[in-house]
Amino acid sequence: MAGSTADLPAAGFELGLGSWSQFASDGSIPFVLSPAPVFSGQAAYGNLPTGVTASLSLSADLAQVEGATPGVKLEARGQLWLSPGAGAGTASLELQSFDGISWTSLGRSVAIDGSAAPRGSWLRLSTLPVASNDSSVPVGSLELRCVFHCSIEGGVYFDELELGRFEYAEYALADASFEGAGPFVWQSNGPLDVHDGTTNAEGYYGAQHLTLDSTSATEAWQSLSAGGVLEWSAAEAGRSLEAGIWLRPDAAMPLPFASSPTVFVELRIFGLQAGGAETLLAHGIWHPVINERGSWRYLQADPVAPLSALHNEIRLQVSSVLPGALDVDFVQIGEQYAVDGNPRRRVGANYVGRYRSPAYPDAPSSPSSAQERWRMWRWVSPNACDSSFSDFFHDPDCATSSTCLRTNGRRDLAVTTLRGEDELPLVGAYDSRDRDVLRYHIALAQAAGIDHFIYDWLGHRLALQSINEGREPINHACFEALEEIAEENGNDFKLAVMYEPKVHFLGWVAGESTLQAKINGIIDDLVWLVEHQAAQRSALRHDGRLVVFIFRGGACNFDGSQCLDSAAWTTICQSVQINTGEALFLIGDRVPVPGAAMKGVSMWKLVDLDLLKYRTYQDLVNATPTLPLPEIARLTEHLESVHLAGRDWQRGDDGERVAVAVVWPGFDDSGVSGWGVPNVIGADGLPLCVRVIDDFQGAMYPTVVASALESGADWIQIATWNDWNEDTHLEPTWLEGYFGSPFSASLSPAKVRRRVYGRLLASQAWIADFKGISLNPLLIPRIARDYLMRAASLPSVTQYD
Repeated sequence: MAGSTADLPAAGFELGLGSWSQFASDGSIPFVLSPAPVFSGQAAYGNLPTGVTASLSLSADLAQVEGATPGVKLEARGQLWLSPGAGAGTASLELQSFDGISWTSLGRSVAIDGSAAPRGSWLRLSTLPVASNDSSVPVGSLELRCVFHCSIEGGVYFDELELGRFEYAEYALADASFEGAGPFVWQSNGPLDVHDGTTNAEGYYGAQHLTLDSTSATEAWQSLSAGGVLEWSAAEAGRSLEAGIWLRPDAAMPLPFASSPTVFVELRIFGLQAGGAETLLAHGIWHPVINERGSWRYLQADPVAPLSALHNEIRLQVSSVLPGALDVDFVQIGEQYAVDGNPRRRVGANYVGRYRSPAYPDAPSSPSSAQERWRMWRWVSPNACDSSFSDFFHDPDCATSSTCLRTNGRRDLAVTTLRGEDELPLVGAYDSRDRDVLRYHIALAQAAGIDHFIYDWLGHRLALQSINEGREPINHACFEALEEIAEENGNDFKLAVMYEPKVHFLGWVAGESTLQAKINGIIDDLVWLVEHQAAQRSALRHDGRLVVFIFRGGACNFDGSQCLDSAAWTTICQSVQINTGEALFLIGDRVPVPGAAMKGVSMWKLVDLDLLKYRTYQDLVNATPTLPLPEIARLTEHLESVHLAGRDWQRGDDGERVAVAVVWPGFDDSGVSGWGVPNVIGADGLPLCVRVIDDFQGAMYPTVVASALESGADWIQIATWNDWNEDTHLEPTWLEGYFGSPFSASLSPAKVRRRVYGRLLASQAWIADFKGISLNPLLIPRIARDYLMRAASLPSVTQYD
């Protein structure tokens, strides 16, 4: 267990035992203060007679324990030392809550057997959820109590009590991704090679990877201490362990067409005792076939037997019985459910690819209509509340519009002007297929600490239909170009899609009149996606399964007679797996029902009436904020309903489920007239049509982020990287006076940092804190200035306006 710790008042013994309660079945006072073995300081010491049971407990008001709020999943942790003369009996640690009437057990550790456990080292005690509770703090709790139970006869010490968020612990391997420059710590049965992208294809994560070869080293292993050290990352007796590893057979390896029992890779965890005896604790095996060579695959070792207190060491070992070179990367080991083939903490950002520019030189056609020339940079349709209102029209096409330019001289794109005329992309009205722009975007995202893009994808069927109709499939073409850039050497970056099944339910794809036809269309889209992404290093996977976000998974047709439901998604997933051999990891935007195919949730609820700056359409038209102004307390309530719903659903089965916390820096769809639909009902009972979230005097984005982090989510999703139509973008913004001469200073002035890079720099700062890493804020403007300079000076790089 390795959750973040919370201060528990008087948890240490340096202030004595006065705050602790004691009990012994023989009526004695069982524990006294004594110098702690090995550690400096005091510990509780007991020397129990045979047959006596005792307890030592510490209580604290819930308000005194930082982070211990209702719904938060907790664990207690402590250390036990057995004296040489300790005998039979057991010891364990329990976490309880009190609601004013009775105490409830939230979690209990595996019991240590005094007759079998080793002496001379500290043994870890960490609570696990009990059968009747998931270890989360119940609503109505007033107090928490940690209880050390002991019936071991003879001398025992108890110390180092902590309380923290429950978390499956990943153990710290040295050089697990083979990026280290220091001494090589992996052992093998022959010479090992570590390759980087300059001489070999890059690792799954990072630039380097290990290679096992049938002519030299066929096995590699690393050993870890299973006890005797203070760090909580050390393995603990009673726990089931698992491991994960990414593997890539050489592209020319002579693999069989069908699985062969003599061609395989094994991943194993062994528990070792002091006398040399070893026990298999976890095992995974993979029999690769010919169509899997040259691409990364994930292998997981699943639990076979729990770790024993007699094991003083664990060994993680990968063995290859393949006819050629096998690349190995990003090795993980930990408690069951702790590893999934990715860094524990990760950040993604939604990416849209729907913009077109006539300046893009590689466009396959020259559309005659202005709308086709600019796609989503242009919006000249009225809002649903007033067909005569044109203030939200935006037409960047100077061939058809006399108002194609804003007052600052930039093209009038379909982006809000409510925050000023300069609310436009720094690099101009780019084309989503432009590979120079895509490289620029990925470089900026990586500099900000973002690990992957979540691409808003409309499917393959719609793309084919567009081609047949003579229209450019920009959404699909951008996705393929983005994949190409992510696959380039040097881009340690992943991609997932956020798939929108609405295209099949709103009539965008022709010829799908029945519900089954629509479901078949979704299956075709996802089969194409799997077959397209299966071999790609950049494809985001969870436990080896391809990650697919679903936007509006309950989509219906116009009259509501045909809708997607949980059963439909189960059928879809099964059909995709039958057709491709690949399992999907679906992440929906609403809490799934029990038994649903979706094992992840990212609650997508960016707008609420109480958060809007204009809560009636007339106030919006008059540019008069509705009074009273939205309160920050209401924003906090909204965020709790979003983030805690995901957290509470995940904790019901946190070994399988994933809650992704969504954050967003703002929302304003006036640039596209609210998409021409009524949207929410306003405060006057009439449709609002256009939605503009209040900025809460600059507190909106920090409050959203703080709520997401407080939920305990390990995976954060930023909405969005570049949705300019709804003004949720992180992408840098144009600023008059900066665009013309951005190359004069190495450090941007405060105004430029705030206006051009403000959202992105703010994101970089919280991402660095979230991950516990260092990120350079100077790198972001440096990347942007480099792109602008190349666009201004190189004919091969398009300069957009």
